[in-house]
Amino acid sequence: MNDPRSETAELYLKPVEPFHVEPLLNTSFPVPEGRSFFDDFPAWTTERALWMGLYREGDVLQAAAGALPAQWSVGSDKSPVSIVRIGGVVTQESARGQGLASQLVEELVHLAMGAGAQGVVLWG
Repeated sequence: MNDPRSETAELYLKPVEPFHVEPLLNTSFPVPEGRSFFDDFPAWTTERALWMGLYREGDVLQAAAGALPAQWSVGSDKSPVSIVRIGGVVTQESARGQGLASQLVEELVHLAMGAGAQGVVLWG
C-alpha cells in the first residue's frame, strides 16, 4: 500500500538536469531496450534546453517537461519568429490524473513569454 503522505505532500518546482528525467522518459515513451529518449531527441540535452520538474517531499520526481527555444519563419516574407517548444512532458504513472503536466506546461509557457518568446508550441 502506498504511503498516504505521498499523495498529499506539497509539490515543489525546480529546474532539473536531463539525465534526472531520462529514466522517467524512457519508461513513459516507447523507447527500445538499451536506448534512450535522448538518442532520438539529442537537442533536448543541450544547454539551450530547460527542464523543470515537480517534486514531492523526499526529492521524488513526479513529473517533468522541457522547453527549447527555436526560430520559425512565418508569412510570405519568412520573417523569423522567436518561439519556445515544450516537449518531453511526462508524469510518473502513480501521479497521473492530478494535473501535474498541465501545471508544468503552464509554468514553462509563463517562463517562455517572460523571456520574450513570441509564441509557444507543444511539441510531440
